[in-house]
Amino acid sequence: MLIHYTTDIRSAKSIIESKELWLKSVGKTKDENEIYHYMNEFNKFHFQKERLGILKRILNKETDTRAKSEIEQLNINLEMWKRKINNGTELSNILRNYSYLICFTEEENSQFHDSFYGKISFEFTKNPLGNNHLTHYFLEDKVRYFDAHQLNNIKAQDCEQMAFLTSLTTKMTKKLIKKTNTYYKNYEAILTENINKWLGDYESIRKPDPDLVDTVIFISDLMERNRIEKRVDYYCEIGLVDNEQKKGYEMLLNLERNSKEAQNTTLINLLSLFLKDNQFSNDKETRIIAIPKNKEGLFSQEFLKVPYDLSTLSKIRVSSTLQDREEVIKDLRLFLESKNLREVKVI
Repeated sequence: MLIHYTTDIRSAKSIIESKELWLKSVGKTKDENEIYHYMNEFNKFHFQKERLGILKRILNKETDTRAKSEIEQLNINLEMWKRKINNGTELSNILRNYSYLICFTEEENSQFHDSFYGKISFEFTKNPLGNNHLTHYFLEDKVRYFDAHQLNNIKAQDCEQMAFLTSLTTKMTKKLIKKTNTYYKNYEAILTENINKWLGDYESIRKPDPDLVDTVIFISDLMERNRIEKRVDYYCEIGLVDNEQKKGYEMLLNLERNSKEAQNTTLINLLSLFLKDNQFSNDKETRIIAIPKNKEGLFSQEFLKVPYDLSTLSKIRVSSTLQDREEVIKDLRLFLESKNLREVKVI
């Protein structure tokens, strides 16, 4: 059972009349900052992992020339991070601009939800939206609550404060490896433990259906295409690539686009859509996130209005604390009857 709360009888009648539920743009919800906070933490984890790999390659280089090339790559990656030219940021932008969110709970007749989310609730026997939308894939799951302060204690924001390097001695490289490895291992200890636990819960992400796989492939491709364009623009800016070489370089990078690893990373990063700090645990929230699955889904508006399956609507509950409750119940029953929805109970 999924329960959606609304504020008043006017809103309730609108849901009945239109036979639609309105999903709000992720970029315009109160949960936006929290979603992107966790997305950014995942990005830091990936950044530290990549940085650690480059540092280890520098330590193992046989000549100064090869080591210099890796140092340049290290500096470029750091600049990419500081300019937010990475797949994680591109995924955040896609979610912010083109994805939509609606919230439910499984808590029946909840005084907490009555107080904070509305006095009238619609009870559905199952997901009322299905998954046959033309432009978006509906990812449904319960929100998981955890102690978000664990991540803050790592102080991995140092990746924003890292300095660019001109050279590296073996001693300096080993020191950087040790420092980066400490950040990475601390992140890994927290994130891997939680990710494994979350993936165990989120079967839809752990074992994605073919439609979700196709959606992730589409999103990953879009992310990497946007990132490559920005990355090549930066290469032109610093003189690494000239304008004549630009198109050829983009084609070269595009050959590496949308790898299986990138798709798996994108799938895991979607977990950030279902995470909240423990302080919100009373919400006991289930979310449905509409994610664009093709280019037709790349439109930005405040709401995505989606028809719902009327057969899943079992009852409408009016809070016992609502003023004029009996009149509201009577009014809703008459309204449902006028729409030939007599089987929907109002209590």
